[in-house]
Amino acid sequence: MSLIASHHDLDLDVLEQLSVGAESLGERVVADCPGLTGAVVLATCNRFELYLEIDDAAEVDATVDRVVARISADSGVPDARVAEVLGLAVDEEVARHLFGVACGLESMVVGEREISGQVRRALAVAKASGTAGSTLDRLFQAALRSARVVGTSTGLGTAGRSVVSVAFGLARGVMPDWSIARAVLIGT
Repeated sequence: MSLIASHHDLDLDVLEQLSVGAESLGERVVADCPGLTGAVVLATCNRFELYLEIDDAAEVDATVDRVVARISADSGVPDARVAEVLGLAVDEEVARHLFGVACGLESMVVGEREISGQVRRALAVAKASGTAGSTLDRLFQAALRSARVVGTSTGLGTAGRSVVSVAFGLARGVMPDWSIARAVLIGT
């Protein structure tokens, strides 16, 4: 199962609040939730997603409640708001979503390639902390392989697209010659 919040539905400041403590969230939710055998946390400026491996499908609701409580405690966002903004995906929805994310299809700029590196790092963190269950590991590895294939066999991989490159392209039309321009770039 996965719990998903992204730029599609939320302001970036809400995503930033949810991400407080994300670097060790996987370890804490596995410790807090009996029956949870794995957790991978993908927290970027555009998304906050938890991929969870659970032994008993009958425990999904109780596990979601515990995970929401942990995120609330870590982030300071009230439980009700956390529950409201996180979408639940189960079964094949989880794989479909992760594959789309890893391939850049769920990004602000479709085809953005940075996300596959972020997915790879999220899995590496989970492996290092011992929270990448075997099913999650296989799922993430398959999504990363798919992202490589998409990147090398479609136009998405050659575009070199990123939010920054698109922003510079848009600015190019309204800015003076870059050689005389002065700018400060502030990101999320």
